[in-house]
Order: sequence, then structure tokens, then C-alpha cells
Amino acid sequence: MPTHGSHWEAICGLERYTQEIVTRDFEQSELIGSADCVDVINDTERSEEVACLRYGSRRISNDLLVVTDSRKDEWLPFTAYPVLHDGIVHPVTIRTVRPWQHGIEAWIDGCITSEQRPITWFDTHYWRDSTVLRPGVTVDISLAALAYELRPVDRRLPRRSGHPVRHVQHERRFDTGGPPSETGLTMLWPGRSAPFLPCGDSDNPDDWLFRGVIKNLDVLDHDGLDVYRLEMDFRHPGDLTISLPVFVSEHALDGYIPRLDANVEGRLWLQGKLADPTRTE
Repeated sequence: MPTHGSHWEAICGLERYTQEIVTRDFEQSELIGSADCVDVINDTERSEEVACLRYGSRRISNDLLVVTDSRKDEWLPFTAYPVLHDGIVHPVTIRTVRPWQHGIEAWIDGCITSEQRPITWFDTHYWRDSTVLRPGVTVDISLAALAYELRPVDRRLPRRSGHPVRHVQHERRFDTGGPPSETGLTMLWPGRSAPFLPCGDSDNPDDWLFRGVIKNLDVLDHDGLDVYRLEMDFRHPGDLTISLPVFVSEHALDGYIPRLDANVEGRLWLQGKLADPTRTE
């Protein structure tokens, strides 16, 4: 079963979250909403509830999901993950929905409708919006990314037999949306190009490799850490430009400080949610 340990590691460190922060989140969080769910605790056929508790700001928060055990009349922790609220909205047509165990969380495969280019994200509000996110539906999705790592691009290219060698990354057949094991497009990363590619990890299809130039930059505080919000344009295979905000915590920067117009690269977790839960086509 997938977990969110690496996502907490990216934002503040898993150990710090579990030992210092999660108790405060439960005690001081705000109830966001609830929905029906399966019986997670006892694995019976009766219906239970899942509720979302939130601690944080309008831009970034810690969301905690709890589930009921009606037999004992109590709420129990289910999971928790960081949520990025200050995203950029894109019209997306849902292709497939891949629920996690218990159907409360899910990966969503969709196509950016302007070019029908596939993209996969973790839906942070699937617990609430599972009935809306159906294959074939076109919705506005607010997309944002949390960087596991971000570093400046080393413009010095290695040389082999007297010739510069460009950095070759993963192959994937993007035109058909096939799995990472299929071959097809080979992406070269020269100079200030801005590729955006899946990591090729079937266990984490919402992880992406990226390179791009920082065109806007903002800094916010979250749990005592500086978190940078970097707006960047990426070249999705098929000549589609996709704009995304990439959030990166000082915890993941290893001393590097992002600057405007810097050319950076790294790996990120892509998440999304319905921009307007009441609107579908």
C-alpha cells in the first residue's frame, strides 16, 4: 500500500512530523468536511465516514484523514499528507482513476485538454470528490508540486571522445499514455530546456523529473520553515507548455537558495484537486 512518508520527508522530515507536529495537528486542526467510506477498521460491509482535519494556511496545510468505527462510536487516524492550495488551474479530461486501498485516496490519470497530453497526479481531495472524478469527465484541476529535491543546473557538460554529451533521461511512450516499461520518446536536456518527465516508477506514478527556469518566486513560512513557491514553465512531451508552481522546503534544499531566473532541476510529487467541486462537463 502506498504511503506518504517521502512526502513528509520533503516538507519537514518524517521524524520531525511524527514526533513533534502530528499531535499538535490533531489538537489544533479545523474540520474541513466528511464523506462516506468503507469500514476501514473492521473490514465489514457497513458504511462508515472519513473526515478531513486541517492545520495550516490557505496556501499550504497538513491534512489529516480520520475514519469512524461506528461499533465503538469513535474516530481513528487513517493518514496524513501535506496539501498545496496555491496551485495553477488546468482543464483536464479524466482517463482513469486508480484508488488506493480502501478507496479514500487515489492517483488520477488525465489529459491536459489543450493538447490531449497525459498527466498523473495524486488527488488530495479524492476522499470528498470520488463521485465526480470519473473517466471521460472534463474538470478544472488545480495542480501544484512538492519538490523532493531541487538544485541548480550544472551547465558544464561532460565530454566523451572530444564531444559534449547531453544528459539523456528516461524513455516513455507518452503519445499513448503507456506504462513506463514501454519505450518511445527520448528526452535530451540541453542548456535551458525545460523537460517534464515521469520518473518511470510504477509504485509512484505521481513522481516527475523536471528542469526549468524560475519565472516567479515567493517565500512563505510553514511550521517554522521557509517554503519557496516557484512558478515554472515545463515542456511536456508533444510540445505542450505546462505552467506549475513548485513548492520546495528549505529542508529539501540542502543549503541552496532559489533565485529568480535560475535554471534548476530535480524531482517532484505532483498533486491536484478540483478547482471547483461543483463544476463538471
